[in-house]
Amino acid sequence: MKYSTTDTKSLPNLAGVLARQWLARDLHQSRWLPMRYVAVKVNTNNYASKEAAETELRITRHITEANPQHIGHNFVCTLLDSFDLHRPCGTHVCMVFDPLREPLWMSKQRFQGNVLPLDVVRGVSKMILEGHHYLHSQCHIIHTDLKSDNILMALRDQGALDTVAQDE
Repeated sequence: MKYSTTDTKSLPNLAGVLARQWLARDLHQSRWLPMRYVAVKVNTNNYASKEAAETELRITRHITEANPQHIGHNFVCTLLDSFDLHRPCGTHVCMVFDPLREPLWMSKQRFQGNVLPLDVVRGVSKMILEGHHYLHSQCHIIHTDLKSDNILMALRDQGALDTVAQDE
């Protein structure tokens, strides 16, 4: 086993009804390095969702591998690992990602009047454009569901995950 979930509860279900996301420890992290956490997305295993999960895995691999040197690669969600989870009820396609913060629409609640300051909007907009340029020019993919629910920011302090894991 390479990953161990940190608790018996899943992360907020940002993956939709076809998957659950779990905060997990990477058990292959060197002992002298800080604990590494990952987000494991476990897809449901009925026929239609398994086929969709396999398609998503194929596309995500392509996005991850297309051109890691492109600046926009830093602003898209990339795959760290994947595996099949075999259970008595069937096989689940699992994908491993870096843990991210809440969606942009939740982040704006931290600001006065639930409005992002202009300098934040400018910075986030530049990252979104760089990420989309990467998807279009390097991966030949068009993102058709751009909305604040689908924009997640990177964690600045991975140590915050220690607190989340201990609270559970």
